[in-house]
Amino acid sequence: MSPGNKIKKKIRRGYGSKRSLVNTIARERIQILLDHARTKAKEDDDRLARRYVELARKISMRTKVRIPREDKRFICKNCLMPLTPGRNARVRLTSEKMNVTITCLTCQGIKRYPYSRERKLHKTVNPYMTRPSAVKEFQ
Repeated sequence: MSPGNKIKKKIRRGYGSKRSLVNTIARERIQILLDHARTKAKEDDDRLARRYVELARKISMRTKVRIPREDKRFICKNCLMPLTPGRNARVRLTSEKMNVTITCLTCQGIKRYPYSRERKLHKTVNPYMTRPSAVKEFQ
């Protein structure tokens, strides 16, 4: 084999530790930006609130870090506004389809999430047990 045909393998030492450090910093910054966006939305500064959400989304896409589910559900995908129920969002539960419907009152965008009812006690639990800790074990 000639030296030109050899494929050199690039060794990346310490990549995992750098990556985890980048992820933790990204998560912190995303959380800070979303908190600032919520406070600015309460102060009726929509432009700045949108900008904070936009920056948080850019950081999450660039670093491949997910925005937490609780925060993501209360961000409108259409207008990028942080949603606060009662102020700029309407939250409804539909019993037929078992959905939570969140409507953005700024752009009329709709988000739907499924939900399930709480699980019942396991059948093996004796209802006449006197020890409350035993009942909690099966929940």
